[in-house]
Amino acid sequence: MGNTIFITGETQPFKELQPFTDCIKIKEISKQSISYLVREDAHGLMLDHHPTHEDVKLLGETLGRSFQPTGFPVFVDTTGCDSDLGMVTNPWIEFAPTKDKSLFSKMTQRYNLIKEVTHCWLIWGTLFALVVLFYLVLKGAGLWLPWNSLELRVAKFLEQDDPRVEIRLAGTLEELVTRKANLESLAKGVELALLPSDLSYILTSRKRECDRYILLYRELTSQPSHQSFKQTGELEVFLKYWRLIESKFPESWHKTSAYLYWQNRLKYAEEYQSAFMRFCALYQSRREQLQKFFKLDGLQPENKTFLEDWMDNTQKVLNEPWCNEDAFLSQSHLAVVLEMRLYIHQRQKDLLQFMEWGQYFHALQIPSGEQDSKPAFKEPIFNHKIWDSFSKEQQALLKDLAQPLLTKLPELKKTEPNKANQLEPFRKLLED
Repeated sequence: MGNTIFITGETQPFKELQPFTDCIKIKEISKQSISYLVREDAHGLMLDHHPTHEDVKLLGETLGRSFQPTGFPVFVDTTGCDSDLGMVTNPWIEFAPTKDKSLFSKMTQRYNLIKEVTHCWLIWGTLFALVVLFYLVLKGAGLWLPWNSLELRVAKFLEQDDPRVEIRLAGTLEELVTRKANLESLAKGVELALLPSDLSYILTSRKRECDRYILLYRELTSQPSHQSFKQTGELEVFLKYWRLIESKFPESWHKTSAYLYWQNRLKYAEEYQSAFMRFCALYQSRREQLQKFFKLDGLQPENKTFLEDWMDNTQKVLNEPWCNEDAFLSQSHLAVVLEMRLYIHQRQKDLLQFMEWGQYFHALQIPSGEQDSKPAFKEPIFNHKIWDSFSKEQQALLKDLAQPLLTKLPELKKTEPNKANQLEPFRKLLED
């Protein structure tokens, strides 16, 4: 890039300067000429006389107000001047004699480079200031800006967001995840720091609230159903864990759907456990009752009438349902429940078979003429498996009932062959 040198008076340095230097002639130093010098992007000034204090002052003020760099080279022809150049000083001007041509070229080129750098910084600084000013003007006018847009979106979202936590956190898990995504999209970006502190606090707390609720919601829904447990220990552990979850609910969440879900599941699980305990109590009661029946407690075998009444009453007790927890039992998968039911069922079956045998032998002892008035009994099955299921007391009673008949078996074969044939399997059972 070429250098532009201004020349005053009659100075004629054209032939002595380098070819890339442009020379512009001015008559004298004045305010108008110096303004022209600045406007034409001067890189130096050559004077044919020693500058006065007024000239130096005028040069310094004009150059300083025009954003020119310091060290503006002024070359002075001091041939006919006795004044000392050092006597005239100014921070914006650097004096040099015109006789030193190498110094003339170096100072001009150096000032040219400094001026380019200075003007570059001035241009970028001006552009940056204009951009900042433009943004500030838009901000003051209430028009669109990133943080202003975020502020409006957050304010609008919070305005539409219900203040009641049970309404804010209502819905399915998918809806809660969508709400969390919306809150995260609002909370992203560097412009979040430019939000007002109250909006930023509310937005952050709502996002944290949604995160905690989703985690708790997933924890609740991931737990197995209490009806699916197969061991009583699993039910006890579940109840203990489920009761501890209450501490995870703040008081403000006590009306949310998750809290109601937790309450209902805890209620049903506790009812389930209570029903199981009642079932166990009924089982134990029926078990003790059956054990008494097996031991023939309260029976007087020598009293035939009492025997018949005792069997009838016992059979009525056995035919009555022993557990009223049908709704619980229909949902239960606990192995112990099935074991209890099978045990009671088998013991009742054994007792009913004993009743059949006892009533059968009792009916056979009735004379033939009186049997027409008694109900007919189905002939029981005599085998070792059924016989071994009877208690010692039952076996002894059956033997006592059958003994008179077995003693008269030869006579019965002649007088009542049908009755004798019915007793034959039992006789073989006892002999084996």
